Amino acid sequence: MIIPCRADSDKYNFQMGNLEFLALLQEGDRIVSNKEEDTWPMNTQMDTDNLIERIIDIEMKMFLEVPVLEEPSCRSNLKSMRLHRKSQFAGWSEETCRSYLQDLEKAQQEGVNLMTLKYARMADQISPLSGSPDIPFIVNQSVAWQEEIIRSCPHLMSRGRDIEDFRNYLSSELETYSDRTLQLLRQDLEGYIDSGKSMARDIYEAMAELAGYPSLEELESHSSRAL
Repeated sequence: MIIPCRADSDKYNFQMGNLEFLALLQEGDRIVSNKEEDTWPMNTQMDTDNLIERIIDIEMKMFLEVPVLEEPSCRSNLKSMRLHRKSQFAGWSEETCRSYLQDLEKAQQEGVNLMTLKYARMADQISPLSGSPDIPFIVNQSVAWQEEIIRSCPHLMSRGRDIEDFRNYLSSELETYSDRTLQLLRQDLEGYIDSGKSMARDIYEAMAELAGYPSLEELESHSSRAL
């Protein structure tokens, strides 16, 4: 399967954010280091940080192996993508991270590239991969939180994907998760709802911190001056 490289293909590369946002974070050499090789041993006793690093290692390997008609510019932004993905898992429980890692490792063992499937779903090149009722719940709640971030950080988010692109990307990615991972992720979201908090807020706060900003508000202020 060949995924066509479109003129606007960069907007399809990151779930919770966008290349423009991540490029902004790169100012001042603030991006964290990038691992080039997938060198982690199989280990079921990793702590959460190591679980996330292992997840990202496998995702990067799969991402680089997605077949395309021409090399997309996003593959030159692996440091940014790594920072972004690490931030995404800031809102996940250890159990959810461990389950998703198992999904990735199982796919590797079976010779399945989950990134290829995700992008193929985004482009509507293959049939739906999952009919889990947890997917619309996760997508709808995540969209609501994303809209809150757009309202509270208008300068920062003016550089991002629109809500329908966000919805398509998230839904396509979720379809590559196992039912167990989806159930656990839904539980994580329900925990946020019960506490009156926003997972998206925690994700963007983590992203700002990893990029060297003291807060999301400071990053929004920086973004307003950069426009």
